[in-house]
Amino acid sequence: MISTSTSAATPDDIPPTGSYVVDRKSLRILVVMDNRHGELYLRPPGGGIEITRTPDQIRPADRSETLRGRVAEANLDAEHGCAG
Repeated sequence: MISTSTSAATPDDIPPTGSYVVDRKSLRILVVMDNRHGELYLRPPGGGIEITRTPDQIRPADRSETLRGRVAEANLDAEHGCAG
């Protein structure tokens, strides 16, 4: 579970690389690309500008949000002729 406190993140608070999360402020669905020194490096599904957030600024995506992210990636792959 992702912590909502401002204390240091524990390993349980850090979502794994490749997982879908939601930015609590913008409500955007994002993909975890990396974790360095307690900061998460995130990008929109299918690509785009990478942003950083701390674990307390995001939450795990629910099933419908994860599906939306996967569909967005599949649509972009189809547009660019990528097989996935």
